[in-house]
Amino acid sequence: LLEVDTSTPEYQAFEQQLYEKVLERMGFQDILSLERETVAAKEQVTELKLYSPLSGELAEPENDRREVLDGSGLAAFRDVILRGIEDGQFSEEAERGLMIYYDGPSAVDEKVISLFPTVEDLDGMLCGVAVCQIRGKLSPDELAELKEYCAAQYNDAWGVEFRERAQHTEYGDLYVSFYTDSGASILTKEELERASAVVSRQMKRGGDAR
Repeated sequence: LLEVDTSTPEYQAFEQQLYEKVLERMGFQDILSLERETVAAKEQVTELKLYSPLSGELAEPENDRREVLDGSGLAAFRDVILRGIEDGQFSEEAERGLMIYYDGPSAVDEKVISLFPTVEDLDGMLCGVAVCQIRGKLSPDELAELKEYCAAQYNDAWGVEFRERAQHTEYGDLYVSFYTDSGASILTKEELERASAVVSRQMKRGGDAR
């Protein structure tokens, strides 16, 4: 018999099948099922969206005046902004987006497959969105780390280049900023909905008091 190369994918697959058969014959089906469920959970890929505020300035062609815009004012320019984001993407970012620049904890790097910035209209308010593909589930600390990385990209790296590049519109040159104070200003969909519910309740209480 010749020496067997145990490092090949074919051998490892055979070895796994062999161990599974042995466990089943020994009556350890429950352990085997638990292992399979754990592996499946780790391999499951889900989409996570992180929302943040947007601001902008519109430079009118007739004069030097710049009109300051918030999310509601930017909603009319959604397609222009999306086109600007797409045009500014580098070829090396095609698969992982901004995660190719990540140099933080390896656990986050392994779980976050990709991160692509975009914008979404939420009830007439245009928001910045980081669309992430996640393998498995992020712990609270890992989610906080991901938010901080988004903030760093928005404030010092990708975001700086984007807000300095004019998006041409029929009303003038548009400059859009994803800037946010910190990762605490970046919210998941669930966190955004909870915050909106709190604000709504407070406004209703204020109305009742008057």
